[in-house]
Amino acid sequence: MVCAVVADSKAHAKRGAAAVKISYEDLQDRIFTVEEAIKKESFFLPRRTIERGDVEKGLREAEQVYEGEIRIGGQEHFYLETQSFLVIPVGEEKEMKVYLSTQHPTLAQ
Repeated sequence: MVCAVVADSKAHAKRGAAAVKISYEDLQDRIFTVEEAIKKESFFLPRRTIERGDVEKGLREAEQVYEGEIRIGGQEHFYLETQSFLVIPVGEEKEMKVYLSTQHPTLAQ
């Protein structure tokens, strides 16, 4: 859906729909994999970095290091990360009022 017109009559709805103008523009090539994102340097800002400690030294000195990769068909981990919430203490007994923005209510516990 690109647009919705709400009106008090069919004539007004038709006039409103006729007033809608849609224009398109070409977008960049889509990125489907992490490897493509790295190659095209397509990152969300601000970029997160580990700034405390020496990661390379830690990996060299670790008793066990597990390496590998995982592929997840869905992208829930990607777009659900941007969800947010607001928690306000109310009443007594450590009660909280939670305002939650979520696209996955069954996992918002």
